[in-house]
Amino acid sequence: MKFNWKGLIFFFLLYFFVGDPLRELIMVGQTDILIYDDGFKDICLMQTSLWVFFLYCLMAYSCLYFFFPRKQWMLCIGGILLSFLLPIGVRYLIQEIWFDQWFGFTNYPKGISAMSYIRDNLYFSFRFVFFGLFYYLITFSFDKEKREKGLRIANQKMELSLLRSQINPHFLLNSLNNIYSLVYHQSEKSLEALDTLCGLLKYSLYETKETVSIREEMAYVEQFISLNRLRFSYPLVIELEVEEAITDVLIPQFILVPLIENAFKHGELKDPTMPLHLQIRKEREGITIRVRNKIGYHVRDATGGIGLDNLQKRLELIYGEAHQFRIEESAEKFSVSLYIPML
Repeated sequence: MKFNWKGLIFFFLLYFFVGDPLRELIMVGQTDILIYDDGFKDICLMQTSLWVFFLYCLMAYSCLYFFFPRKQWMLCIGGILLSFLLPIGVRYLIQEIWFDQWFGFTNYPKGISAMSYIRDNLYFSFRFVFFGLFYYLITFSFDKEKREKGLRIANQKMELSLLRSQINPHFLLNSLNNIYSLVYHQSEKSLEALDTLCGLLKYSLYETKETVSIREEMAYVEQFISLNRLRFSYPLVIELEVEEAITDVLIPQFILVPLIENAFKHGELKDPTMPLHLQIRKEREGITIRVRNKIGYHVRDATGGIGLDNLQKRLELIYGEAHQFRIEESAEKFSVSLYIPML
């Protein structure tokens, strides 16, 4: 938090010349704070009083600025007490001693006792010291909220980056397992699989962006499907349905593959009556993505998976409560649907 002396001056002048006269006008029916003749005496007293009143604010604000964040409570309390008294002494020195010596006039009647002078000026002390304290607490509160918001955003970006960094190793591990199986069985498809994997890794490593068009992401999905087709001895039943009108709409990168990957890993993809179906279409002011597949009966990978959990966390960080993520599972069918607002 910076020492905001310019803001303090601005709001002090606004309070002194606008807010305070309005308060007196409403409560008393008249105000005399701006009423004085053009005499030299009145100008001198007005200007010096104005600067002394600002000194109350400045000292109180400075006291909290330097001691409050460090929790130096004794210095803070001592500084506030000094803020009440020191400007009174400064005003007395200028208006009651120097003006008397230089110009022959004073603000108060000559011979006023110190206690009477202090008691009368405490009214101004309380008003402007508390103004300085209040201004600091308000700016401190706004600055704290701004810093906390910035910290939350930084943490979210770091967490989002971490989640995205998990995508490539997860995908690479599964792909290498598939290619290993092809090589182990001396399949002619192994070289084609390696070539496809290189294309996918190029997209993942050198073409990473915050957002991509649906068309770009679908090209990646189709390559991913092609790579996975190579490890099956039978044709896969897969349907891709994307509205042509929204292919240029931007979506977060790598949000489609976890949905398809989950279906490949745990689904049954050879039943023509229940294909792996991906649908992307415009709905309301956003995009709806649905994936459904028949549940397979093969034993699941003992290592489990991070795809869908990872995806859900990423969507929460990017969209907050503006997105919807729903998983439905029955005896035979598994489906995932998500809604995201258009970027």
